[in-house]
Amino acid sequence: MSQQVRQEIARDLHDGFAQELTLIGYEVDSLIATNTDVDLRADLRQLRFQISSLLDRTRQELFSLHKISTEPFDLRIAALIEELRFPFQPSLSIDTSLLAHGTQEELFAILRELLTNLYKHGNPTQLAIALEPTTTGWELSFASDGSEEISFKPGHFGLIGIQEQCAKLNADFNQEMRDDLLLTFITKVNK
Repeated sequence: MSQQVRQEIARDLHDGFAQELTLIGYEVDSLIATNTDVDLRADLRQLRFQISSLLDRTRQELFSLHKISTEPFDLRIAALIEELRFPFQPSLSIDTSLLAHGTQEELFAILRELLTNLYKHGNPTQLAIALEPTTTGWELSFASDGSEEISFKPGHFGLIGIQEQCAKLNADFNQEMRDDLLLTFITKVNK
């Protein structure tokens, strides 16, 4: 995707979705301030927290749309892992020659979501990420302990985002538990 198209998408998201979400947040703030029902105020505060989290994520995505990284894919993954400060050294085996640049951006978004989800919701002691050729294309495997399968949860959009990114890549997304490890596979078949 060209830089111009990325900037147009970022501008449209900012001028539409992000501003509307900000206004909804202000409306919820107003309801919190004017309501005296303690239980309702607690529910509204939780809703406000979710709106703020979604706004933060939107800002991060807008920033990433504006910025195309020239840093090698495997170094970007290593930097993201370092930023999350896992208490162990993950295993990385990434054959970047398998990926076109556009594919790298989509795959990085998927790995960022998987890593962030693992960091926030798991308590891992091991993690292995591998990108390897197959007879028909490539496969990304993401194996970790301390986490459950990613599933649909109200108010959470991680799995939906991963599936959308996989669809853009024409890749399959699968998960399975094996020997206390959650294995996630993203498989691309070249046509």
